[in-house]
Amino acid sequence: MGMLWTFCGCGESHPDWLPTYPVTGKVLVDGEPVEFLAVYCDRLSELDKEHPTKSQCFTQKDGSFTIGTYLSNDGVPEGDYALTFQWGEINRYSRGYDGDKLNGRYSDPEESALKFTVEPGQPIDLGTIELTTK
Repeated sequence: MGMLWTFCGCGESHPDWLPTYPVTGKVLVDGEPVEFLAVYCDRLSELDKEHPTKSQCFTQKDGSFTIGTYLSNDGVPEGDYALTFQWGEINRYSRGYDGDKLNGRYSDPEESALKFTVEPGQPIDLGTIELTTK
């Protein structure tokens, strides 16, 4: 997995940005919430070459998450997606996100059991997602 980008926004928008819709949920690993677990929202349909996007976020202390695309927590563009996960560590020097305590078990979008469709005006709550380290 690559580096997870964190954006901070001031309510700005850009003419090339696609509309986004809220996607939220909560992740538990072995029954416990994990902070700074990376949640990636991988597009399953053909990549929009004119307006490519990457939607992702980190979980909060209680395991909750709100996925962002252009700005932190701004939502996800319309389309079909799969969720993948990485439980790494933030390298304070390189600002990278390295390793995976889940051993890559949840890193393949094609194998993901968590697939969903984002439709205009339809916020999505994915509920509680249970992952295991074993």
